[in-house]
This record gives sequence, structure tokens and C-alpha cells, in this order.
Amino acid sequence: MRHCDELYLLADADAPAVIHAIEDDCLLRRPARNDPAEILVLLHPAERRSPANTAAWLVRRPLADHLHLRPALPRDMARLARLISRTGVGLVLAGGGARGIAHLGVYRALQERGIEIDVVGGTSIGAVMAGYVATDRGVEAVMANARRVFASKPTGDFNFLPLLSLIKGRRLSGLVRNALHELTGLDNIRIEDTWKTYYCVSTNYSKASEHVMRGGSLHNAILASIAIPGALPPMIVDGDLLCDGGTFNNFPVDVMRGMRGVGRVIGVDLSFSKPRRIPHEQIPGTWALLRDRLRPRATRRYRLPTLAAYLMNVTVLYSVSRQRQSRKLTDVYMNPPLERVGMLQWNRFDQIVEQGYAHACEVLDGLHSPPVVGVAGVVAGVAAALPAEVAADLAADLAADAANAAD
Repeated sequence: MRHCDELYLLADADAPAVIHAIEDDCLLRRPARNDPAEILVLLHPAERRSPANTAAWLVRRPLADHLHLRPALPRDMARLARLISRTGVGLVLAGGGARGIAHLGVYRALQERGIEIDVVGGTSIGAVMAGYVATDRGVEAVMANARRVFASKPTGDFNFLPLLSLIKGRRLSGLVRNALHELTGLDNIRIEDTWKTYYCVSTNYSKASEHVMRGGSLHNAILASIAIPGALPPMIVDGDLLCDGGTFNNFPVDVMRGMRGVGRVIGVDLSFSKPRRIPHEQIPGTWALLRDRLRPRATRRYRLPTLAAYLMNVTVLYSVSRQRQSRKLTDVYMNPPLERVGMLQWNRFDQIVEQGYAHACEVLDGLHSPPVVGVAGVVAGVAAALPAEVAADLAADLAADAANAAD
């Protein structure tokens, strides 16, 4: 332990989370100068739907990080190898209202090409979609779940007296809770319990700062990250008022770059690539604008945002200005063409998914060096950290395991 930078602690996830005597002697009482980062690796059976009660392990130990693995699944072991060798693949999903449905199309394209995601994070609607990825469910299950959620008009319960927000948010809260329960089987899954390492960004109104959430209720974290000021009610977490993360960091690539083990980053941006010019000299009067809004969309004269869209966009203007810098931090950058998709057009689910999918296919198929994929990607991961002959033997063993699993 004197010479290591990281110490991986393996434990049976079904065992009691108590600290054993040898752990207390060797780790908790070691000299202060011996301070490698401790990463807990909890081992699960292959058939497990979702980890649970991880917090009981974390609260007792001074850990730098933790992972959930199913040793019988070669792709889980490949993920461990990538993270140890710092070649892990991170996926960052930006906020953008209904345009964020395109993230599902990107996820589908990644899965079809065998590109495994090791760490996932996002802001606002990106936090929702990152939550789907973190559960490690197949794309068909995720797509069916999301389609039901968005078909229910999640932002349709408006406040009669909007003292704090235009939308009550109760419908959205219930839909998020039910969606997570359906995918994981847990009533209140915590961020610590997701198969893939997850984070989301919210804005701490109480402290006027960016707030990165890596623990606690996944349901509450998602609701905080999507709580658009004025549109959705904020969340109270540990005495602080949290709201939409897009105010500070709508495309949190910088956070991903600081995540342990991540070497390559795929970023999906939803900002417009071109300025939205307004072809009018002044804003029309109320009645003129109302008459125009009653016309079919194709024949409208005034190309102005609705009040809801205006409020939602204004909250992220500062953050959007930062996104140009964030793009430079990605290895694979995607920006689906969604200029004609409104922030609240949830009813265009399938169309938006297909737009995201088509764009992701175009980007991924045009790469000369795609992100690490499947078990084959372990070779690249371990080769950087191990002697060539050891890496070759390990890669051969993993490939054999994968072939046996396929049979």
C-alpha cells in the first residue's frame, strides 16, 4: 500500500456492510502519509436488477469512489479495466427541454455499435436521460418507459395561482418516480445504487453556486436539475433551495473530465449552432400577437417564442455561452439539428428520437477512431497499464469468457 495510488476494495454486495477487523487495522489505522484513493467495488450476481443499500457501505468508509460490478458479465469486467487504466468512456447530456428526447436516439446508436458507457452525467432533461443510461437497461426497455412518461404530458399540470411556479410539478414527480421504479424495482433508488457512475448538475439558489449531485435520492436529484425557475417548483435538499442546473452549467463536460477513470468523453449538445434572428423591428401589441397565435403555425407572421419558451431559454443564456468552451473538452461532439423543436413539444417523441439517432449514426460512422467498445476495448485499456504479455493474456481470457457467455 505504500506505493499505490489507488486501492480497490472488493466486497460481496450481499454481505453485511460492517467494517471487519483486518479492514480496520490495515486501512482505517494506517499512517496518514499512506493515503491512496480507496475505491469500493461491490460484486453482484448477474441476474440482479439493481444494486440497493449502497449508502450503508459508503457512510462507514473514507472512500474516493465506488463501483458496482457483475463479475459474470464480461462487459462489466471490461468497464472495470477501462476505469482502472483511465480509458473509461463518459457520456455528457445537455439540457434543452423536449429536444432532450434526442438523447434517447443517441443512446440507441451507441448501443447498436457496442459502445459501452462507463460514466454518465447531465443537466436538466439531460439529467433525466442520464438516469436512464445509468440504470443499464436495454434501449428497448428505456424507450418504452420514456415513451409512456412523455405521452402523459409531464408539464401539463399548470398552477391556478402560480405563486412559485407556472407548473405544479406533481405530475412530473410522480412520472419520474414510477419510471425509476419500473426500471430498477426500487421505490426510491439512490444515485449510489446505479450500475453506471452518475452525476447531475443543479443550481444552488441558497448559495448562488453550481451544485454537482453524486449521492442521495435519484428522484430528487433529477427534479432539482430540471426545476426551471418560474416554470417548475424548486427542490429543498439539505436545507438548500435547488433549481435547474442549466442556469450555471447546461453542458457539464468539465465535470466529466474530473471523474475518476474517464479518458474519452462523448458530449451531446442541444444548443443552436446558428443565432436565432428575429425578422421584425418591434414586438407587436397583445391583440395582434394573440390573433397571430390563433393562425396555423405555417402561416404565422411573428416568429417569436412563447412565454414559457422565453422563460426557459433566458435561464440558460449564461450557461449556453459557456458551451463553446465545453465543446473543446469533448472527444466526440454531437449537436443534433433540432432548431424546429420547441422546448415543450413532448408530443413529437418519435420524431425527435429519430433525429437524434440519425445525427449520432452520422457522427459515429464518420469517426476514424471510435470510442472503446465492448470486451475488445479492454485490450486498449489494460495495455496502457500492464506489461504487453500480461495484457495479451488477460485480453485472451476475457475474449474467451465473452465467447462462452454468447454460447
